[in-house]
Amino acid sequence: MKVKTKVLILQMIKNLQYSFILGICTLVLLIQVYMCLDKYVSVPTYISSYITEQNKAEFPEITFCKNEESYKHSVLKPNGIPDEQHYSGTENHDWVSRNSLVTPQALFSKATYSATELIDNLYIRTIKADSHGDFGFIAPLNRSDENFMIWRENRHRGFGRCHSAYPGQKLKQLMVYYAKISLKDSVKMYLHHEGQFLDLNGRMGIKALLGSKIQMQINWQHVKMLDQSVKSVKSGYKCNGSIAYDKCMYAAVTKAMTSATSSNCTVPWVPDNLSICTSISDKNTSFWAHYNRITNQQGDCPNPCTFLSITAGGQNRESAPANQSQVYLYFQSKTQINEESLLYTTLSLFAEIGGYVGLLLGVAIFHLADLINLFIDNKISGYKKRMEEQQENSEEQRSKVYQVNQVMRNDSEQFC
Repeated sequence: MKVKTKVLILQMIKNLQYSFILGICTLVLLIQVYMCLDKYVSVPTYISSYITEQNKAEFPEITFCKNEESYKHSVLKPNGIPDEQHYSGTENHDWVSRNSLVTPQALFSKATYSATELIDNLYIRTIKADSHGDFGFIAPLNRSDENFMIWRENRHRGFGRCHSAYPGQKLKQLMVYYAKISLKDSVKMYLHHEGQFLDLNGRMGIKALLGSKIQMQINWQHVKMLDQSVKSVKSGYKCNGSIAYDKCMYAAVTKAMTSATSSNCTVPWVPDNLSICTSISDKNTSFWAHYNRITNQQGDCPNPCTFLSITAGGQNRESAPANQSQVYLYFQSKTQINEESLLYTTLSLFAEIGGYVGLLLGVAIFHLADLINLFIDNKISGYKKRMEEQQENSEEQRSKVYQVNQVMRNDSEQFC
C-alpha cells in the first residue's frame, strides 16, 4: 500500500471518529433530556420534617358539643315534638313547631345549647408572660376576642350547635401551656385544625361527663401539603389550599338542598338556615340531601392542604362533684411540621440538562459569547466587503471620468 493511500485512510479515520463520538454523545444527550423532561412532568415531591416552637405552627381548635340529648326535651315537647329522634332522626323529620308564633329558626336555637350553657369557665395558662407579667387568662365565652379567644359556631345534625374555640393572636404568641375547662354539662370535645370540624380525619371525640376530672396531654403534627394545581395527576394526595373546608361543605350541602327542594329550603342544622323546609316532601328531600353529603361522600369539596395530626394521650381520670366536670388539656411547647415540597424544580431541570450538554458535547452557556462574536464578525466582514466594493466602484468611476476628460482634451487640441 502506498504511503499516500495510508495517509488518506488515517485522515478518514480521524474525521470519522469525531463524527462517531459526536453521534453517540448526541444520542445519549437526547435520551437524558427525555428522561429529565419525563421526571419534570411527573412532578415528584418530598416531605421535609423539622421541629419548631408552638407559636410558629398551627394550634388545634377545640370544638365543644353537647354529649347525648343534644336537643332540649323541655323545648321540643311544648312545641309538639316528642323527642330529638323525631326532630333530627332518620325516620321522622318533625322540626316545625305546632305553635305558629315559633319559627323553625327560633326553635332550633332554643332547643340547642349555647357555649355558656355548656362551659362555666375557660382558663388559659401560657408559657410566656405578657408585657404586664401576666401568664394566666380567662377567655370570654359569649364573644370573640381577636387577642384571647375566637369563637365559631358549627352546626351538626346529631349535636345541634357546637362551639369551636381557637386562641387569639396574643395567646398564640405567648404559647399555651394548658387549658383548664370547667363544664356545666357533659360534652364531647373534638380537636382539629382551625375550620375543619367536618373533616373526618380519623377523629374521635373526647367525652367529658359530669362528675369527672380529666387530665390529658395533647400532641400534634402540623402537615402542609402542596396544592393540587402544582402537582401532576400521578400524585397521590389531592388538596386545595385556597378553600376553607367547613365553609365549603356547608355551602355544598346548602346548595344541594335548595336545588332539590321545591321551595329552595334546607334543614335547620346548617349556618344558612333562613329558609327551613316545612312541607313533608321538602323536609324529606332536604334531610337526605344533607345526610348523603355532609361527610363529603360525593366529593363536593377538596381535601384541605394544611391539617393537624392530633393525639390525645396520657389521660388521668378522677371523680369530681356530680354536677361538675373539669378538663385539663396540656399542650406541647414544640411541634413537628411536615412540609411537602417539589423535588424537581424548573431550575433543577435546566441545571441537569445543562450538565449533560456540557459533559457530552462540551458546550456551556459561555460558548454563547463565541456564537455572538462569530455573528458579529460575519456582519463586520460583510460591511467591510461592501465598503471595499463601493470604494472600487468609486475608483472605476473616477478612472472613467478621467479617460473621458482626456479624450475631450485631445479632441479640442486637434481642432485648434
